Amino acid sequence: EMGARGSEERDRAERKLAAAGDAAIPYLRQAVQHADPEVRKRALRILPGLEHARLVAPRRFNLKVADQPLESVLASLAKATGYRIDSNRPWGVAAPPGKVNPKARYTYDFKGATFWEMADRICRDAGLVVQPSYGDDVIRLHSSTAVPLFTGVSGYFRYASGNFQMYRNVDLSAADAATPPARTESLSFNFTLNAEPRLPILGSSEAQLEAAFDDQKKSMLPAPGQNEEGPMGNPWGGPVVTRRHGGSGQKQLVVNVSVPLGKASPEARALKLLRGTVPVTLLVEQRVLEVHGDIQKAGGKKRELEGIE
Repeated sequence: EMGARGSEERDRAERKLAAAGDAAIPYLRQAVQHADPEVRKRALRILPGLEHARLVAPRRFNLKVADQPLESVLASLAKATGYRIDSNRPWGVAAPPGKVNPKARYTYDFKGATFWEMADRICRDAGLVVQPSYGDDVIRLHSSTAVPLFTGVSGYFRYASGNFQMYRNVDLSAADAATPPARTESLSFNFTLNAEPRLPILGSSEAQLEAAFDDQKKSMLPAPGQNEEGPMGNPWGGPVVTRRHGGSGQKQLVVNVSVPLGKASPEARALKLLRGTVPVTLLVEQRVLEVHGDIQKAGGKKRELEGIE
């Protein structure tokens, strides 16, 4: 139908395929080779988005445990998801002040839940925090007297609040009797982003901040075009992006993100809404390619593997 004579029919067929989701992918992969250029164009317009959505869509699991110690709960979670989970929880000793006793027993009945939906609930109940990874596929949980105040799950990823950071600077290097010292301030919000071992993060780019409001409904987005104040471009103005990003190409399950904010209203006591996007590079697939069967006999020889010499 994407090759029909009428444009309305073609548009309707394209919308129908886009709404079909995964079921449309096999058809679209054939359609990109179609003899009709109109069919090829529309298929190529839909296919990348559907393939990307399927790639990053989190898998969903069922997990039911009844009156089990935390150690058994984590073992059941690892078995259900296939992920290795390590925890340093001292099972046989008293819990940290204010936290659940390690001898406590837990009951859960998760249905169609993502890994991070289940893990986040268990971590909050048991006083566990997610630790940085070491370039492997292990999820490490650490018992702590302090856990993130705010956490959430967005599809494949989990985010956890870190802290607000206020920077104040008084420049005494260029002051005189007629010119008071210049004063600048900056405010940023820091949080962590967690991925699943199935698609680890290789790197992250500058987070794009879309909206930020305090509890007085005043925008806390940095105003653009005001970079003249403060060292290194005061985040009270300028581009609405993070001040640091990273990724050395090593597998990571935890990424730190810092977002600059503008001034809140004087009466504000909380950040009410923060919305944006953190672009990340994910490791989708790993394969072993044999360059030569006998390295001692490979001298002076060239070989092409998947278009690479």
